[in-house]
Amino acid sequence: MDSEFTSANIGLDEYTDVINQIEEIDKKVNDENRRINDKEAKKEIRLLIHLLEFRNSKVSVEKVEKSKVENQTIKDFSPYSKFYIATTKTDQYECAIVDDLPSMFFISSIDGSRQLRDAHYFGNAYKHSLQIMLDKKWYKDRMQDLLDTFNES
Repeated sequence: MDSEFTSANIGLDEYTDVINQIEEIDKKVNDENRRINDKEAKKEIRLLIHLLEFRNSKVSVEKVEKSKVENQTIKDFSPYSKFYIATTKTDQYECAIVDDLPSMFFISSIDGSRQLRDAHYFGNAYKHSLQIMLDKKWYKDRMQDLLDTFNES
């Protein structure tokens, strides 16, 4: 069952919290010497979409077959990917997540204006390093929305 979240802007603390929660999931999976399960994958996707939308919003995540995914980059992400469609109040995302360690992911809004990429290997340990790509126009619109909200108060 999906949790409901209150609407709030995402800052550095939330970004760090998301990374820490994802790494905790991966550490647990690694300690138990197993692959990431659907529940854990969906949680990671929800957390990552909060970063893409700059707020904690309700995110519904559904596992789908590869044939349901339209974005070719996501289809080609990895031969070991599981595919998901995530839906928020304002947008829909296609997601690929590799259920190996660490979990690697690629998430893209349907229109391609927001994308988020995966984990990387650093030194002798896996650490997550997110690459968030935002379309300039979309980003400017969100910043203007924030300014408008600030000016109204």
